Amino acid sequence: MAVLPGDGIGPEAIKHALATLQAPDLGLDFDVFDQVSAQRYLRIGGAMTDVEIGRIRRAGGGQRQGAGNLHSRPRRYVQYSRGR
Repeated sequence: MAVLPGDGIGPEAIKHALATLQAPDLGLDFDVFDQVSAQRYLRIGGAMTDVEIGRIRRAGGGQRQGAGNLHSRPRRYVQYSRGR
């Protein structure tokens, strides 16, 4: 399962969510993309590399939550959405 903590409260919330999902030993595998952030977008002009997008597609995941911050353009922040 691809997990993108993002910015703001995301990393803290994801940390607790992953701990909760891993506690009952359900056998779930998580691919956590800590490096994907608005700061990265502002620094290099993109939130994810093609390799990272490929990893997310293979995991069967997609963008499920709004992304962006006051300094980024939300529609361009995350270039990947399910089905593309």
